[in-house]
Amino acid sequence: NTVSGQAWFDNAAGGGTAADGIRNGTEVNNGVAGVTVTLYNNAGLAIATTTTDASGNFSFVGVANGTGYTVGFSNYPAGMNPSPRTADGANNSDADRVSGRTGSFNLTGGTNITNLDAGIFTTRAALGNFVWNDLNNDGIQAAGEPGVAGVTVSLYFDADNNGSITGAEATNPVASAITDANGAYFFPNLIPGNYQVGFTTVPNSMLFTQQNTPGDNGNDTNSDANPSTGLTSIIALSAGEIDLTIDAGLTVPRPATIGNRVWADLDKNGVQDAGEPGIAGILVTLYNSSNVAIGSAVTDGNGNWQITNVPSGTGYYLIFTPNLPSFNTTITPGTNPAWTQQNIGANGTLGLSSGTESDTDSDVTVTGANAGRTGTFDITAGNNFPNMDAGIINWPFSSLLPVPLYSFTAAPQGSNVLLSWQVGTELNLQGYDIEFSTDGRNWNGIGTVTAAGRSGYKFVHTAPVSGFNYYRIKSVDKDGKFEYSEIRRVNFGRGGSISIYPNPAKSDVNITVTGAMINKAATISIIAMDGKLLLQQRVTAMSQTETINVAALANGKYMLRIVTDTDVINKAIEVIR
Repeated sequence: NTVSGQAWFDNAAGGGTAADGIRNGTEVNNGVAGVTVTLYNNAGLAIATTTTDASGNFSFVGVANGTGYTVGFSNYPAGMNPSPRTADGANNSDADRVSGRTGSFNLTGGTNITNLDAGIFTTRAALGNFVWNDLNNDGIQAAGEPGVAGVTVSLYFDADNNGSITGAEATNPVASAITDANGAYFFPNLIPGNYQVGFTTVPNSMLFTQQNTPGDNGNDTNSDANPSTGLTSIIALSAGEIDLTIDAGLTVPRPATIGNRVWADLDKNGVQDAGEPGIAGILVTLYNSSNVAIGSAVTDGNGNWQITNVPSGTGYYLIFTPNLPSFNTTITPGTNPAWTQQNIGANGTLGLSSGTESDTDSDVTVTGANAGRTGTFDITAGNNFPNMDAGIINWPFSSLLPVPLYSFTAAPQGSNVLLSWQVGTELNLQGYDIEFSTDGRNWNGIGTVTAAGRSGYKFVHTAPVSGFNYYRIKSVDKDGKFEYSEIRRVNFGRGGSISIYPNPAKSDVNITVTGAMINKAATISIIAMDGKLLLQQRVTAMSQTETINVAALANGKYMLRIVTDTDVINKAIEVIR
């Protein structure tokens, strides 16, 4: 035999009348934890005791057959009182307000009593509500968007009543809860005052949606959590107030992809024609509306390029950087390489945001300060924008490379960057100039390697900068002719694109990555300062936060490195016990 039920908060949440002893609307979700529940036999003796769980539920299992059993509720949380006993069936309060006891019942074998409940009310305040999966990422709860279970919700209190929650108040919550299977949470029995709600421990790969979306029907269906902190603004509760509008929307990031092609416009008509080849080695850099570079790619042997994991936003633009000497951006380039004419043909105008803009024209400005730059465009989450092209006229196909460059790589080596390249037969070759850039457009020489008849060469850059580092090799023959390699990029982040905590660490190190890196395959390594690999962890799809255990390492300083298909990011860490 089983006897079970619930103690619930009877303050008319979701409809009905407060303290009426009838469970109305969403009161079914507002259980009261910590209430003592006692099972009595027909002689009035206590034979079992338990307490209600986080959802206000209790149960007694394996109760023997018998008659005259009763259940008693006691030890209500401070400030709470029992509701009146009613006769409304499954949704009524069964406990007597004076004795706390239910009516008697019998157990005759296999009996399952599930509705022995107690309503509890208070003149104190309460707040709660809902964490949901914002499938369309608009910040508004819509039909069919489900709740998210398992999110930790912390409640902070303005103890000194100064209108802000700082210092110890912001680090020591007065209560916490975990959202149930429906995404609901509830904090009852609160002293009137100022509160703040924090949402943490969200499921892997989910991010907060936008906050306080305007025009959402009285702010009872919007997301109140700051996307960066997971915290709400200050919530002022008066005596007896029940605020069930404090919600948080979560969404699985759906990054977009943009790309397409750089080609040699042989007939100079501004349109990609059959037989016009793609051009390799052109750097394409994506900038956001704050003029910050957030991604880049280099065109492949067919002139194609692609940048993935682009977050939704407005005001993006691209800059194409030709890796070619004597490139001319004046209005009369003559026989020099230059950009072809822009926006030619059907749908040739700058409708880049739609994704339906012409896929055969050139989208870059031809001359002036903005030469090589597209117009601005918006990115919609999850969309593919395969319409960003650039055409080049007077491409020097007839110029032969002084030496075949078979491969060129750039990778961190401790606090330096190691450049390695493999070459073919060196005919009439003088050497290799190593060039470096922080933006992929403005280049400086950082060294020269003399041709020595070898098949492979190396060069160490000892002064990489924080952020993106771009490299190219200039092969120069003895007659003064030269040719550039493709561009290689190293993101020597030193914390600019990732954050770690704690640091110094004792055991686990938590790594929070930027939105562009989420869901990417990655290798996380711990490297000694002398370059020796000590630990390595491979991740098939990175979450917003990853963890690596360093408990086996001795005290000291190390380098934490994340390597993806496009980035190598380093961060110094320290282990102290």
